[in-house]
Amino acid sequence: MMRTLRIYSFFLLLTLVFLSGCVEKEAYVNDDMFHTLTLSYGANDVCSVNGSIYKTELSEDGKSSIIKYIDKAGAEEIPLCSRIECTHSDDTCTAFVNDGSPYIFASYTGDYVYIIHKDFTDDGFITLISSMKSNGEDRKEIYRLKSDESFLYPIMVVGYNNTLFIMKYSFAREDIEETLVQIDCQTGESADIHKFANGSSILGADGKKLFVCTEPYTGENQTTITVIDLEKNEINENIIPNEGNHAYFYHDQNIYRINGNDSLDIQLVDLESKSCSTVYKNEAYAAKWSFDVSCVIDDLVIISYRDAENNMKRLAYDFSSSKTYDLTLKITGEDEREAFVTILGYTDDYYYVAANSALRDMYYLTPDGTYEKGRYTVLEKRFMKKSDYLNNTEKYI
Repeated sequence: MMRTLRIYSFFLLLTLVFLSGCVEKEAYVNDDMFHTLTLSYGANDVCSVNGSIYKTELSEDGKSSIIKYIDKAGAEEIPLCSRIECTHSDDTCTAFVNDGSPYIFASYTGDYVYIIHKDFTDDGFITLISSMKSNGEDRKEIYRLKSDESFLYPIMVVGYNNTLFIMKYSFAREDIEETLVQIDCQTGESADIHKFANGSSILGADGKKLFVCTEPYTGENQTTITVIDLEKNEINENIIPNEGNHAYFYHDQNIYRINGNDSLDIQLVDLESKSCSTVYKNEAYAAKWSFDVSCVIDDLVIISYRDAENNMKRLAYDFSSSKTYDLTLKITGEDEREAFVTILGYTDDYYYVAANSALRDMYYLTPDGTYEKGRYTVLEKRFMKKSDYLNNTEKYI
């Protein structure tokens, strides 16, 4: 079943305005199409673009963060600040964020860095998005949520020229609706594009199309894949029937799903026929409940699951070679635990990963707006050769 909705007039009008004269064409080379700006983990404290790595580093007291650029060799971390002799300790510094847990992502071309962070008030906090040039200049607020709104986690962000698309919801409503928002990064103008049922998330985007997956928590065992097509100015809803447990993901202009749990069965989803066909199957892997897609990076699909003994496992499927890799690794550190190395960003030859664990005193924000101290495991961030990651070898740069 497919439903086609014409995008209402104010969306078309805003799209024409956003994508016309206000765009500096020379600054957005090959950017006249959709690009996913976050990994499918969602926005995090690390992002990568064009071989460059940016991250937010927690302050010693755990109440604020500093935005830093990491050079390609990983030899130096530089605060994203253009002021000479700046202490990076207050709001006069563009690299300073008065939030201990901000999220960061970058434009497809690497010209701009964006920060999702909190603005604390007497009644709590409001979440907003700020932008800045990649050299630390021209930091400004471009979007602010209402007090009863939040971005949908994981925070997936899609870019089109100088426009962002992101999902939000209102937690004040009894019947939660999730809304796709369009934000002009230069003017700060925004529009709510389309409302989705609870359980929706951005799967990915490429070319002129953006894909949203809706998984209802109750009711029929079916999934809705919504395709937003800029060229045709249409929103198409495609209902896909499911059998048993499943996990949908996006890769290279196609939708896939992992079907069932008796084996690793990766299927290509045909949105026109509403049918699915197996492209890879490996009966050596079986999940106690289901396979979950953690992230898609280049041709790698990172998959997590619990085995028959309820042990947490992680593997990678490589589309380019049709091979699978076991990624469960013993992490050396103060707590000496078995865990996973998580990819946070990447360059041409290296992954930037969460590696050795360490215990650290940190502050966390309580519901009443105060900070309390606790001791937590923190994963240190390191560079790792891509080959060592796939070979499950604990070698860090």
